[in-house]
Amino acid sequence: MDHKNLENTSSTTPMLGKEENEKVIIIPKILIREDTILANLQGCAGCGGAKFTCAGAHKQWSVLCWGRQSDRKYYCLVTLLSATFVLSLIGTVFFCFTNTINDAVLSNMVIRNNSLAYSMWKEPQVEPLMKVHLFNYTNWERVRDGLDEKLHVEDVGPYVYAQQIERVNVDFLGDKLAFQEKNTFRYMPLRTKGSAHSDKVFIPNLPLIGVVSKAIDVNLNSLTQFMLNTALKQCNHPDAFIKLPVHNFLWGYDDDIIDIAKPVLSLSGKLNFENFGLLATKNGTVSDRLTINTGENDKDRMNVIEKLNGEDHLNYWSSPECNSLEATDGTIFPPSMLDRKRPLHVFYPQLCRRLPFQYEKDIEIADGIQLMRYQMPHNVFDDPVLNKDNDCFCQIEQCPPRGVINVTACAMGKCVASPKFSYAK
Repeated sequence: MDHKNLENTSSTTPMLGKEENEKVIIIPKILIREDTILANLQGCAGCGGAKFTCAGAHKQWSVLCWGRQSDRKYYCLVTLLSATFVLSLIGTVFFCFTNTINDAVLSNMVIRNNSLAYSMWKEPQVEPLMKVHLFNYTNWERVRDGLDEKLHVEDVGPYVYAQQIERVNVDFLGDKLAFQEKNTFRYMPLRTKGSAHSDKVFIPNLPLIGVVSKAIDVNLNSLTQFMLNTALKQCNHPDAFIKLPVHNFLWGYDDDIIDIAKPVLSLSGKLNFENFGLLATKNGTVSDRLTINTGENDKDRMNVIEKLNGEDHLNYWSSPECNSLEATDGTIFPPSMLDRKRPLHVFYPQLCRRLPFQYEKDIEIADGIQLMRYQMPHNVFDDPVLNKDNDCFCQIEQCPPRGVINVTACAMGKCVASPKFSYAK
């Protein structure tokens, strides 16, 4: 507003008449706060873009108005903002100095039926990579024919498969949860060294070795041994080693010895595959039934394995520590286990045992999220001379060489050693 022109403006519309002896009231040039015009200047009206006039004034003013419509509204707004700030401050202090946040997060992690945590647990979106190494006995035929004295072993692979997991046949038992796993393995040729379908390897004839091992244990008489040898020679794989494509050896191939044994296996409840393969029982719905703690009553037991096939411990090894099921499946760990000084344990049914993972270091991912990285110790598959903790995984009289686990007891007696596995997420 140009204040220099205010005095040159003539008054043409006085609001009240004036008498002859009445003194002229002169209003000085001022800035008038809008919410005080009518309240404090009697007989005055108008503000903003309109003309400002007062009774008895000779001149008409154009006035710049400022301020708020109402002090009452102003004070109410200040009070509301102050109350909001105080409540926010109290809430922040309350959440930061109590376990309220942790309790709220952990409560949402409990595996309840139809909850978000349950849906994520039932069908995990992360697909672990299974990398399989095999030992190829390259000169088996020469050893059989007497041309070589020792077997030459070649490490082939890794042959890589992505594992998709789904939990099926789920039963809630109070704060426990029983289920089976349904695995779908997808071959990943671009990550594989070689080809699982075209690479052929000489590998031990596991069904034959299993039958012979059982026959030795029961100490058959001469006649029975002769009849067994005659029957085995009529099978499609009569030698101690067979040559197969890697994919067939892992996921199934036709074998006469298994066909003969199927009635016995069916009666004992161990027939859970159509064709014999090293990993045939791991593809599809696994027969093993696990029971875990949901964490409903004890969050420190969340996802901890309670039973395997109705038993609260394994029966394969020589000590309670090695037979322990105190582990998770690796998807969820309760907060009590997240201690940098203590290892985490993950149970691997394929290896008939749990494996330790030790804290390595803190890392940071996108958006500044802090994580703890764990890794498997390098000596986890060492012999007892190098790793005393592995003494209970040995047989009574001998231990397998470094890097090998004897899984005979939990694999129907057909395996003398496991292949080399590595898992990555």
